[in-house]
Amino acid sequence: MNTECKACNERNEALAAGEELEDYRLDHTCGREWPRYVNVHEVGQAYGGSEEGSWWFDTGTPIESVRVDDWTELNATLVRLRVRYELDEDGNYTGEDDVQRRRGRTSCAGGYDIEISVQDKFAEAYPTERPRYE
Repeated sequence: MNTECKACNERNEALAAGEELEDYRLDHTCGREWPRYVNVHEVGQAYGGSEEGSWWFDTGTPIESVRVDDWTELNATLVRLRVRYELDEDGNYTGEDDVQRRRGRTSCAGGYDIEISVQDKFAEAYPTERPRYE
């Protein structure tokens, strides 16, 4: 199916070839990829097991999900959420008050991070199944 949208054509060709698609594509000119959701997760780590000297995996708890319908709304929402959660453009915590956030999720003393992402669905907790070491 040939459309005037280059991103739609690339997506259809990739699907026909059996290739994996990227998590999200926002460069559609046809509006096909809207609406999108700007999702905020609190990300921590959970103990996975003792294999190979112990391993941990990320867990995400949804905090907020905002539906956006165009680029202008997306950019405004990203700026607003970065300010609300005290994050710089790279996602680093800029505040002083929350010790656990300053430590981050990989600290042995315990901590968490706030992550903002753009997805095609409402925020969900992850992982949906506990990962296994293989």
